[in-house]
Amino acid sequence: MVLPCEQVDAFFVDFVIGATMQIGKDLKKLQPIGDNVWEMRTDDVRVAGFFHKRGTFIATGGGLKKNLKTKKQYQSLIDAAKAAIKTLGLDDPVCITGNNANDVL
Repeated sequence: MVLPCEQVDAFFVDFVIGATMQIGKDLKKLQPIGDNVWEMRTDDVRVAGFFHKRGTFIATGGGLKKNLKTKKQYQSLIDAAKAAIKTLGLDDPVCITGNNANDVL
């Protein structure tokens, strides 16, 4: 059994080296659409964040899948990402606003 922390580590290694990501499984836009928040998934972990530039994901929060079963629980991840987009002081454009993976990868 692969520990959740090992799953996240392996996922981000694959992401950084440019391994093929499975759209809808590995990378999925969170609802509501338009908030520019994305979710990266492993079997047991969900990591939320945004794309500052194409291929540059900034993780802002995460949790175990088993603890994120309701929309309210997910909303805290979405809110953290939205707050980071507004407050990190990144150069404009702060985040990519596209609606599909081809816009961000």
